[in-house]
Amino acid sequence: MNRYFLQQLTTLFVGLLLFTLHSCGLKYVAPPTNEDLENTRRTAIEESYSQTFISRNKQYKPLTYGELIVVKPNSYRRLDSLYTRKYALAQIGSSDEELEQRIEVQKMNVLNDTNPIIYVENHWYELQNDSTSEFVIDEIRLTKENKIISVEQLNYFEVTKEWRVWARKYMIEDYFVSFYAAASDQEIDFYTAYKEMASTMEGREKQFFIDHTLKIMQLANKNTTLSAEILLKKLTEQALSTANPGINLSGFTYTVERIMQVQDGLDDFLYYKVSVLSATMEVPLVFKYDYYLRVVQ
Repeated sequence: MNRYFLQQLTTLFVGLLLFTLHSCGLKYVAPPTNEDLENTRRTAIEESYSQTFISRNKQYKPLTYGELIVVKPNSYRRLDSLYTRKYALAQIGSSDEELEQRIEVQKMNVLNDTNPIIYVENHWYELQNDSTSEFVIDEIRLTKENKIISVEQLNYFEVTKEWRVWARKYMIEDYFVSFYAAASDQEIDFYTAYKEMASTMEGREKQFFIDHTLKIMQLANKNTTLSAEILLKKLTEQALSTANPGINLSGFTYTVERIMQVQDGLDDFLYYKVSVLSATMEVPLVFKYDYYLRVVQ
């Protein structure tokens, strides 16, 4: 049998095989990508949450997610470690027969391991009713089949409906001073500082601080700046107007100082001092604010 005949026979066989598979409706299906798996997992979370909160007369609105954490049993981690060594050897054109044998043994250990892989998602969401919104961060643990195992609440605060927009921005760290495709470095620094402070508080103290944070965000938006000097001037004007309704603020001048103290050879910030003067005043009014622009008594 000559080579040409064999080539023709092989081509015919492959063609018949492909035709048969096509006729039977069989076709190659690509495995899901990591993005597909992520979308499926998060859709499962949102469907579960939506059903849960409908029964409580609360409208559930997903906001965002943190970085996925995969918790693997020890057998899986050992196999990952062995494969890491295998790939490192492959990069230098080497191999290890003993390593290959250990990988095969560890594969069997994985197959026999009844401990599941756990997927941990941190989920930011809003629960809305007519007058208020609750903002929550949950740590959700799921199986590979997207069954929720447990939920732990990591953060919570509540706002009235007029503060919803600002609370959403605070939660997802969106721009708020002026329009950008994403938050500026200055806005990210603001979120970092204020959220770190909020994390040290609990209960009503924490709620008051977040309320204050949202008001500073709104004030920064109105004046298109995060300049402490400008915001302190505006806060002082508000304080004067609240104490003296109808007061004419046009004749006042404002001086903003950072009051420091030297400790261990370093300058430590104490507070902002805002001095207010007018032509009819001999002694300035003095207002004090802390680093977060809260009034200091």
